[in-house]
Amino acid sequence: MPPRRPRSPGFPSFGLALALSTAALALFGTENASAQPLPKLAVNRSETAMDCPDAGALAASVERLMKRPALDPSPGSSPKGAITVHIRGGPQGYTAAIQAGDRTREIADPWPTCAGLSEGLPLTLAILLDSDEPLVSASEQPAPLIPITPPPAASPAALPSIQAPPPSPSPAEKTKITGLSIQIGAAASAGLLGPFDLGIQGDADFRFASSFAVGAGAFWLAPRTISFPPGEVDVSLWAGFLRGCSYILGSPERTRLALCGHAALGVLEGRGSGYFKNETSTRPWIALGGAGLVEGVLWSRLGWAARLSFFIPAVKESFEVTNIGLAFEPAEVGVLLGLGGRVSIW
Repeated sequence: MPPRRPRSPGFPSFGLALALSTAALALFGTENASAQPLPKLAVNRSETAMDCPDAGALAASVERLMKRPALDPSPGSSPKGAITVHIRGGPQGYTAAIQAGDRTREIADPWPTCAGLSEGLPLTLAILLDSDEPLVSASEQPAPLIPITPPPAASPAALPSIQAPPPSPSPAEKTKITGLSIQIGAAASAGLLGPFDLGIQGDADFRFASSFAVGAGAFWLAPRTISFPPGEVDVSLWAGFLRGCSYILGSPERTRLALCGHAALGVLEGRGSGYFKNETSTRPWIALGGAGLVEGVLWSRLGWAARLSFFIPAVKESFEVTNIGLAFEPAEVGVLLGLGGRVSIW
């Protein structure tokens, strides 16, 4: 019997090795092809909302909640699937508008700081990213190659949020925003009774549009003593007024300027003392005029207001002491300066 030839150690054949290599490359390529880039995150903050998180901080908060990287805060182009967050702040609180594709939803927090919104916004984004709903709307997805019968259209699902806020108002709705503020403070006048007099002033403004307001108020000037021998005359004035204002500069969240027109109706009172016959007399006081108003925000709903008004009496009323002469006659134009605090009711 011929001797057996020794066998070489067992190695896989060349064909088997090639097949395994091809399968590994195919698996690796499939995984890389299936990997998708993270959605881009862009955050736009108004000047009054700079205490809110930027894109980097917001993406880090979402990553902590989801235990994985979920958003790309780096600057660059905004591909399909990008999320943009617009944050604005003001006396009424903070609002964040989340825009994904062609849909926008808002979450709001009435607190004067961004602390509450900073906690709720990452959770809202995490719920959005963890849901099965795609970030891109159906109108942005590519059309199929083979025509198919589409299913019945369903109403688009709202983006998940912590609250159930109303949809973002349209520009036409924004012009219907109303507000009520009350102001009270000190007043100083020149020409209404004399060269310089002090008093108090209070008023309320009702804003029925973003740039217009109507208001009503009143002021009182302390009695002014006029020496008129052999006695003296005390003259005082109180009046109420109605006005309309147009805001021409600034914004409600910071400082703004308005021009106003008003009509006033009041009572002018004169009281004599030191005469043979002391008398008290009242006269109606009617005036027209205008004003410049500057108001600003101190904190949340609290603010300040300064108003410089002028009044032109429609009828000049005077006081005369019997058998002696004219004791008081108003000026042709009077000026009133008011400065005080302001509270926004709603």
